[in-house]
Amino acid sequence: MFSLPFTHTSLDIDNDKLLESIENYESKFTWPMTSKVKTSFGSEWTSQELMSAMQPHVMDYLKKYSRYVGPVKVQIWFNLYDFTFFQEEHTHSDFDVLLSGVYYAEMPENSRPTTFTSNYKDLLKFSGYKDELAEFTPEVKQGDLVIFPPFVKHYVPFHAIKERRITVAFNVSRGTA
Repeated sequence: MFSLPFTHTSLDIDNDKLLESIENYESKFTWPMTSKVKTSFGSEWTSQELMSAMQPHVMDYLKKYSRYVGPVKVQIWFNLYDFTFFQEEHTHSDFDVLLSGVYYAEMPENSRPTTFTSNYKDLLKFSGYKDELAEFTPEVKQGDLVIFPPFVKHYVPFHAIKERRITVAFNVSRGTA
């Protein structure tokens, strides 16, 4: 009936250089909600190589699914998940956000990717529909990029392994000329 525009691809970047940039960044930030995650959200951290690699995918997504054709700005941050860390269900639904995305910089075996949930999850489960209609978890590996609408609810399940998991998240918004 209805489908949501998700893009899933792999990027060819120097991942070791990206991880070194993250490890060397002096971030003391933690997410202010109920989750446990170390994040650079709200800081000045960025990766030009990653931004350049993402750019054609972002522009293709906008061309396919959006009417917006003006300038854009990108907000980017990294998230580190250690043993027992998780991210609560949330959206990126600010007024001017056009799309959101996640780059999987470090995905050890058995770590769990982002899970996306339907806005009708509770109704679907209550009505007896199959669980896969209420939630979707893409199969991702290190180096993968997922782009999705900012209004889609998503979360990161409890990180039950000792090796850390690192993602780079981003929002693309309307910019000013």
